Amino acid sequence: MRRGFKAFAVLTALSLLTAAPVGASSSSPLRELTAKQEWLQKLEQAQPRQGKKDVRPLSIKKLPVEMKQALDRLTAVLPELAGLSVEEAAILEGEDGEADRWEYWLTNSEDEEAGYISAHVTLNAETGTLTSYRIANEHWISRKPPSDELAIRKASQFLENVAGKDPAQYRAEVVPTDEDEDAYEYEPSDDRAYVHFDRLLHNIPVRGFSISVSVDEEGHVIRYHEESSLEIDESSVPEPTDVLSARKAKEAYTRLLGMHLVYNRYEPLEDDHDDDDEGDKVKTKPVLKYVPLYEGPMDASTGEIPDDIFYWKEQEPKTIALSPKGKKLTARSQKAAETLLKQEFGFDMDSMELEEQDVYGESPERWKLYVWHTKKDVRPSATLYLRVNASSGAFRSFSYYITDTDKTAKPISKKKALGIATATLEKYLPSSNKEVQLTESYPSDEYPHIPPWVEDDDLETDGETEEYEFAFHPLYQGVPIENDSYFLTIDARTGKVVGFFMNTDSKKVTLPANKGTVSPQKAADAYLKHRPLELVYIWPQYDGQRAPKPLLVYVPQDNPYGYIDAFTGKVVERDKAE
Repeated sequence: MRRGFKAFAVLTALSLLTAAPVGASSSSPLRELTAKQEWLQKLEQAQPRQGKKDVRPLSIKKLPVEMKQALDRLTAVLPELAGLSVEEAAILEGEDGEADRWEYWLTNSEDEEAGYISAHVTLNAETGTLTSYRIANEHWISRKPPSDELAIRKASQFLENVAGKDPAQYRAEVVPTDEDEDAYEYEPSDDRAYVHFDRLLHNIPVRGFSISVSVDEEGHVIRYHEESSLEIDESSVPEPTDVLSARKAKEAYTRLLGMHLVYNRYEPLEDDHDDDDEGDKVKTKPVLKYVPLYEGPMDASTGEIPDDIFYWKEQEPKTIALSPKGKKLTARSQKAAETLLKQEFGFDMDSMELEEQDVYGESPERWKLYVWHTKKDVRPSATLYLRVNASSGAFRSFSYYITDTDKTAKPISKKKALGIATATLEKYLPSSNKEVQLTESYPSDEYPHIPPWVEDDDLETDGETEEYEFAFHPLYQGVPIENDSYFLTIDARTGKVVGFFMNTDSKKVTLPANKGTVSPQKAADAYLKHRPLELVYIWPQYDGQRAPKPLLVYVPQDNPYGYIDAFTGKVVERDKAE
């Protein structure tokens, strides 16, 4: 049987028409429903179980009345669905503060004279309003997109009459296919128009609340998709006052950008593309460029990073002087690999047994992966991975995962963990690298990991630090090389190195000298000329919770670019790959 569209993360599937008998086995048990509606609880209780958390699909002959009534109301305003039957339906649990959803797959009969029609519909389970829609009708032949006027008119009518939205609260424009991000999920085509609706609040766009609508040549709406089904209470957000002018906003954002120099051995000069049969590769060159430290939202009134989104800020890079020993790690056999892990990183390989080994990739990036697991009588169980170059045996990475740790042990400090990481790195760093830059660390020192409006009791994690993670880059003429990186993970309770990744390049690539570069100010000017600041609302969220209300901020416009040349201070665009 044909399927119009793919299913998403279904929590409870309701098989209709072609349903298997009640109690039929399910190849993939589904999670228990958490919805509290009485009818959902009854539905949940009626389902056969395999365990406390496992629920199998329920085979029924008809939809629950609430789902049927919601679909009937939609069909009354969307006659394209009339005559279609529900082939499958599903209840999906809400994510990131969103409501639960009802999902339907509909088809007509596969009578050749009638022509095949299929549709996929998603409704907000709390309000019954439409959140997404897609239809395929063999009778609708579209050879080119409609005019912009027709596309916007038909999309706006659908927005008002079917989705129940007020078009006056949105700004509509027809956008190219490559700007309609959601279109990629559905194989974008040049035989339709993509209408993008920006949700407005006090005539200012709200990020994350846009709607996209696809319209064919004859004006049929063939796709509708909401970024978010949440409603914004406009009365809770007063009209903005004391907003920074465009000039002052640019000055403030220049400071936040933190433009700094970075080397790249292989900066792409064209958009990425799949290698063809003749082995064409993306063209690259070694460059010295400026990159920003921060590209996130800026409070539109204060010119600072908002308190509610401190966790978006990256930490300031820190230069660390080392005395590298330049020890090389190699393992050309299983025995050599086990010796390396035992002698260099202190793992008890006698308690583990090789589970698998595999070779993958293409030369020179061809890798051999070893996987060990603790023996059956060893507790706690753990898995250890090691990756080396398949030809030379040169070390690339290892990672260690354990199922249970001693929660009673007090975590070591981040300072001590950093000392362990740098001491480990010092052993294996090439002797020519006297300095490295610490570019990332987790948890962050500078900013709260959890926004102040988050209710801690509702978080899924207990907030305890289990691991510390550090990222380092070697320096060349005082500038970090972004292609060369070292990542270390330290167990917070034992102080043991449980992860080490070395991304280094053995090829000799001549990097440009760090002389005659433009100022960070000029680089920032080029950045903001290419990506001007835009005044928008955002509604921060974290771990399924949202801030009390939307926040007015300045953000750079979404204009992609290649890189900012450190010697000219100009934006270098990438060529379009053919």
